[in-house]
Amino acid sequence: MFTCVICEDEEVQRDKINKYVRMLLGETHIAYEILEFESGEQLLNIYPSRVDIIFLDIKMKKLSGMDTAKKIRTFDTEAEIIFITGLSQFMQQGYEVNARRYLTKPIKYEVFMQQVRPCIEAIINRQEKYIWVRSLHSAYRVRVDAILYAETYGRQVNIYTTHQVYPTYMQISLIEKELKEENFFRCQKSCLINLSYVEGITKDSVFIKDKEIPVSRLKMQALKKELAKIIGE
Repeated sequence: MFTCVICEDEEVQRDKINKYVRMLLGETHIAYEILEFESGEQLLNIYPSRVDIIFLDIKMKKLSGMDTAKKIRTFDTEAEIIFITGLSQFMQQGYEVNARRYLTKPIKYEVFMQQVRPCIEAIINRQEKYIWVRSLHSAYRVRVDAILYAETYGRQVNIYTTHQVYPTYMQISLIEKELKEENFFRCQKSCLINLSYVEGITKDSVFIKDKEIPVSRLKMQALKKELAKIIGE
């Protein structure tokens, strides 16, 4: 079941997004549900047990969409967030909560389709993708979309996920090869990061969760280009 949340205080906008989502998800032939909320407070009070994508209006009457997103990120780091806004000034703040894309009002279906379809397709695809991680005496099946980053520690590589750490003696170059079709980037010789979890960036590092990860000076420009592909124009 694909779960989509629409949090928007204007009924006309909720209806329009609901219609657009149904048109797009109807093409996928998967089971889905669309849940609507009139405010950030309402969404937080009865947050669904599982959410795939959230359409979140930034400018709402009490709790703003940005503040709602920050609260959501304290307990749900995997749901995709797409902000609905009439102001481009919020885009930098959206980066802090790992927002994927922005829809500017008035929303046209052609633009909606261009921005949202790749996001939905990526969610569906990654839910089915795993890699096998081998340790000395065992192997683990790890969901690709749960991997935050992989880091070399001596002769060992630790793969950090949203739930636990998997130690392995696989070479980081082999792990990179396994994940070459996904949103991963080798930011330095000893570290491979999942771009989908980057929460912030400085001139020489990125932040994933509470971890600051150095980025090679020679890699920074390429990293920014790859992030731009994910965030969108």
